[in-house]
Amino acid sequence: ERRRYADIWMRVESRRAELELAFEVERMAAAQRVLGDMKPIDDTAFKAEWAQEKKAQRERYSVKLFMDTSCRDRRCKDLMRDLLASLNPDGTSPLEIFFVEGSTSEAIGSWAQDMGISTDVVRLKQVSLNFDSGQFKQYGIEAESLPEVLVLDRLSGELKATFTDY
Repeated sequence: ERRRYADIWMRVESRRAELELAFEVERMAAAQRVLGDMKPIDDTAFKAEWAQEKKAQRERYSVKLFMDTSCRDRRCKDLMRDLLASLNPDGTSPLEIFFVEGSTSEAIGSWAQDMGISTDVVRLKQVSLNFDSGQFKQYGIEAESLPEVLVLDRLSGELKATFTDY
């Protein structure tokens, strides 16, 4: 009985797919006749506007990461992967990383290498590796809450978001 219904279903489904594909061929031919080379939807203006808005957003906000060079576990690596993936290729919204007081250049370099931060992104100023020179105190960041990510509005100087849980 199941075999009989499966055979019936297969014939019906096969015919449905055949008719659907035949209609799609006719629809495409009609589009060519009616529209020619013109796109059914011209989204070029929308795409340009969207790109401009996205660029303005990235230029407006600054992302700061407060870090300790001892943070090398999976959580820190996942955070860095996500932050590096969000970088703007033209460098308009660089990631500024500040390290706790007492960090050495060697420790920061080793940490950056472990986190997959290439020298190219540093050279292109997409990422900056910085010693703390009062930023921890300025934003009230405690060593126990590290790593911490701040998003600042460059126009108003207002703190837009802070992330400590990953």
